[in-house]
Amino acid sequence: MTDLMKSLAQILQFLVPVALAYIAYLQFAKKSKRDETNDLIDGYKQQIESLKEQLADMYQKYKDSEASNVDLRNQLNERKKDN
Repeated sequence: MTDLMKSLAQILQFLVPVALAYIAYLQFAKKSKRDETNDLIDGYKQQIESLKEQLADMYQKYKDSEASNVDLRNQLNERKKDN
């Protein structure tokens, strides 16, 4: 019986650290996957904000060009009236 316990203890001395290392690896991989996902989400949020800013700039340029077109049309109409 003691021989069985000694051989079992030797096996456990090897298996327990290996099992703990494997469990730690799995936890690390899970955390890394979660961090990777969060990084992707943050990147997408930054891209969305950048696109919103670009859209706002484009809309402002559109509004400015429309105002300019209205002014030019008014000037053209005034010239036609004078002639």
